Amino acid sequence: MARSGSSPPITAANVSDAEIASAMTEDPERAADALVALARARGGEDNVTVIVYGVPVPGVSRALAGTIVLALLILVAVAGAMGALLVTPAGGPAASPAPTATESASPEPTTSPSIAPTPSASP
Repeated sequence: MARSGSSPPITAANVSDAEIASAMTEDPERAADALVALARARGGEDNVTVIVYGVPVPGVSRALAGTIVLALLILVAVAGAMGALLVTPAGGPAASPAPTATESASPEPTTSPSIAPTPSASP
């Protein structure tokens, strides 16, 4: 805090570092307004000047966040497809066993009806 003009200086005895720190908020404009009000309450009558500088905190940009989300979605899709391929058997259904030659008994010959007329007994 500074002073100009004929007002008495605002010194550390008037406003402590702890009071300045507690006036700081996330909004620099509100912090400056609070410090001006505090300086006026402590005897600053005119030309009270407060400079609040907010250091920008580096963060993730929206474009980078969108790229990260897209990359994660692609990674999940690829992992799901690979998992499905590993679970599904390759080559379709299992082949049935091939037939093998086995011995079996031959059928007994049967009597066939004959075409020739058979004499029948007369009554």
